Amino acid sequence: MGLSDFLSPSRILLGLGGCKKRELIGRLAEQFAKDLGGDASAYAQPLLAREKLGSTAIGKGIALPHGKAECLSGPVAAAAVLRSPVNFQAPDGIDVDVVIAFLSPDGPPQDIGRIGDIVRELRSDEVRQAFRTADTPEDILAVLGRNEDG
Repeated sequence: MGLSDFLSPSRILLGLGGCKKRELIGRLAEQFAKDLGGDASAYAQPLLAREKLGSTAIGKGIALPHGKAECLSGPVAAAAVLRSPVNFQAPDGIDVDVVIAFLSPDGPPQDIGRIGDIVRELRSDEVRQAFRTADTPEDILAVLGRNEDG
């Protein structure tokens, strides 16, 4: 399974501006709640808790906050592309402009493999460029689908 299996167009936010890290995670949690139901705090809390343990930035302007949300029946993701990068204390020192929030009901060890697969996808120049230049969420999903098939 690839990132496109966990995303939906309604959970891809393009062109967000003026967000700090906590507010950004809150916006992603609101999208989870709007799309999947429930309270946004049930989605935000595990993401914020994981971020407190250490940066989830993976480099090249990408962050992958993740966690376990018991309210879910399966793994899900939401994405945000920012107009102004946010400091996520990235190991390469590059501020983050693409954030992929990943939540699952089962947590490690299942998550380790899924997150590893997502990180490998995000290493693709084509995928990173798609997030940064897409006009619509569907544009991103199309590139992800091609990348996963190849």
